[in-house]
Amino acid sequence: MSCKLNSLSEILPILEKCHQSNKPLFIIANDYDQEAIQALLANVSKGLLQICAVRSPFYGEKRNQILNDLAKSLDTKVFYEFDEKVINNILLSDLGTCKKIETTHNETIFVESKNIENSEEISREIEKNLEDKNISKEEEAFTSKDLLLIKELLLYYQLVLIQNQSFWN
Repeated sequence: MSCKLNSLSEILPILEKCHQSNKPLFIIANDYDQEAIQALLANVSKGLLQICAVRSPFYGEKRNQILNDLAKSLDTKVFYEFDEKVINNILLSDLGTCKKIETTHNETIFVESKNIENSEEISREIEKNLEDKNISKEEEAFTSKDLLLIKELLLYYQLVLIQNQSFWN
């Protein structure tokens, strides 16, 4: 999600589907309202939901690029708003998958996500961009080394490590 989660009621249809199917849910959002955090903790501690929520990494366009690349790798999409009609029509299969997610306070690792088409070609292009010393400041913002390395991990190696933002910054 490329937006703030203010309340669990915004994603209630998704939570109900996860609860009914006993599937875990991993949420990445730009920010969480205190009410949403408390509701998440209450539902997890009662054993009602298997859910993990982290803040999205980076800011601005860099954040959008990472979230979109991650969505491709996990076979899902980035939700930019909580439109009730859109949320109600989301299926569990729309939420993406990977074999394993490990998260700590500082980082999250996604293991064995979807294989992206043309990943070898994309990987070669990324490596070329990493070696390019003649890029402008504007291009550098969109092709920074850490962003390109993350993109390569996502697309080619089906593994990604992202730095989590703390809830209590």
